[in-house]
Amino acid sequence: MAGKPSFADEGLEPTPPSWKAECDGGDNFPKTLCNKKLIGVRYFNSINDSESSAVDTVGHGSHMVSTAAGGLVHNASLFGLAKGVSSGITRKARLAIYKFCSDEGCLGLDKIAGIDGTRKINTIFTIINPNINIISMSIGGPPEDYDLDPIAIAALGAVEKGVFFSAASGNDGVPKSVTNIAPGLTAIGAGVIVRSFAADVLLGDGQVIIGASLYTGKSLPAKTFFQLLNTSYCDPSKSLSGKIVVCDINQGYGPDLAIAVKEAGGVGTIVANGVEEGEGLIAEPFTATGLSIPLSGRKTILNYINSTKNATATLRFDGTRIPVRLAPMVSFFSSRGPNVVSPSVLKPDLIAPGSNILAAWPSYLSPSESSSLTRDVPSSTYSPACPHRAVPLCSKGPTENGPQN
Repeated sequence: MAGKPSFADEGLEPTPPSWKAECDGGDNFPKTLCNKKLIGVRYFNSINDSESSAVDTVGHGSHMVSTAAGGLVHNASLFGLAKGVSSGITRKARLAIYKFCSDEGCLGLDKIAGIDGTRKINTIFTIINPNINIISMSIGGPPEDYDLDPIAIAALGAVEKGVFFSAASGNDGVPKSVTNIAPGLTAIGAGVIVRSFAADVLLGDGQVIIGASLYTGKSLPAKTFFQLLNTSYCDPSKSLSGKIVVCDINQGYGPDLAIAVKEAGGVGTIVANGVEEGEGLIAEPFTATGLSIPLSGRKTILNYINSTKNATATLRFDGTRIPVRLAPMVSFFSSRGPNVVSPSVLKPDLIAPGSNILAAWPSYLSPSESSSLTRDVPSSTYSPACPHRAVPLCSKGPTENGPQN
């Protein structure tokens, strides 16, 4: 993460002498990676002593902090999509980054320590660094009583010191699932933006279904339609030669389903939402020809297949499409209220951009869950609504915002 354009310190004044936090990143994170931008690094891990490092091993941390305060990056893109100048919401802000989750999970004790910025847990209410103005935390857990919730306990100490605390509301997308519900926290839900990565299904009867995909490979031949097959289970043991196959989203990770179809001879894959996903779409990094469609599109395709003996279709990939007129709207996966502990305290507090966001990503990690995608890319598309709102809500002066790509 450090040493990348998003975290360069060009143009920043020297670190304030009153700043006392350490640059202690542990294994494989030398102190030289800290600079006038990245002025504090710590790690907290009480679960696994062998994992003693603040290095980002999943990409989530890099993505979140660059959304909040990453510097200008020219010619940023994901596979050439959304190409342009990218920056964090407040690119002149300094960052102190505390890692308190490991591959084995997030221990409550480490959450408290990470929020506090010290390993002295018993001093949580008095040791909040006086130079910290904002805490942005894109993590949560099941809603629980405030006196049992380690994030709520730690947040109390921060809020009492005048720190603005922004926290993610969760990704469960169903009623009563909102997390980080304590009154002192500002819980941020995820919303859609005016940009999409459009991909369309063109049916043989002339109907067009708008979907989404990050596929940038070779397109299907123009004006050539292929047999459309609904297998639901994307069974690669069957011969799918020359066919476009409709798969159920619940059968696996979309990009992997597309690879299975390709290996069975198929020319394209349509991953269709079920009732739970509804009309919500997230553009997935397909490496084989494929796209995702909403529930309404699924119904349209199935009705078409059942109405004819020769159902055909082709796929069209349009890349970045602006504007999309759905914004502002809550993303389908964003956790909903009401607050199960205190129904009179409305949560989430607000929504912010949280779908298909371009931000920093470690060059040593794949941006996809698919084992077939191993090439390095600078960014990915997850849901950083929380850092989008943390800085603007509590800013008292010029933020020197850059253009958020």
